[in-house]
Amino acid sequence: MTDEQKVYIRGVKGRGIDVIAALDRLGGKTDRLGSIRLCALGNIPFNVFIIGHDGEIAYMDSEGETFEIIKDNYREIKLPEQWKDGDVLATDDGVLMVFRGSIETDPERATIDAYCAVSEHQICLSANLKHIGCLRLATPSEIERFHELMHKYGKDWDAEKKQVVDWQQWKPNVGDNYWYISAKGRIVMYEWNNSPADEIGLAFGNCFPSREEAEAALERVKKALKGE
Repeated sequence: MTDEQKVYIRGVKGRGIDVIAALDRLGGKTDRLGSIRLCALGNIPFNVFIIGHDGEIAYMDSEGETFEIIKDNYREIKLPEQWKDGDVLATDDGVLMVFRGSIETDPERATIDAYCAVSEHQICLSANLKHIGCLRLATPSEIERFHELMHKYGKDWDAEKKQVVDWQQWKPNVGDNYWYISAKGRIVMYEWNNSPADEIGLAFGNCFPSREEAEAALERVKKALKGE
């Protein structure tokens, strides 16, 4: 058990999937269909969750003596009490959406009002989604995937304006400089000439308008190759 895994998290009503996901990301393991999941959803009366020494996610009563020991030796992770307008949410079946407004009922089961929702197979704008199952905040990689799927349908989400906008892939003009990642993992600047090599790099996604964007992409590539 690593020091990073020595955490506890208090259950948040209706946010059980977020609670479990937060511990999952730290390496905790649990049967999603078992008692841990049900307890997280119900959040009564056991409302504190930890990663045990065996790596399994466990729960306990916040009023018990064991929890007093946990508080002294573990750090607390906190979740926001509610989703914010504009948060990207994810479902267990791969749907990604931008949450609109506020929600009063249990978000695990409620009808969700969304600016847009997208999956591998379809896009739905200004969606009112019913019976969609369990929801949680999307991870950074899922947010990145959300934008990729939106681009697939020629759309994107403008977080500042809070609206869906048309999207067009950036393409340099002849004579413009662009940056790409070489086979050796270096950032290289090159001049766009509409050559076959230029077009192949653009189609593959290895064509960036700035060095900073290329460097950010390189870090993502490194993590993917390391299985992170």
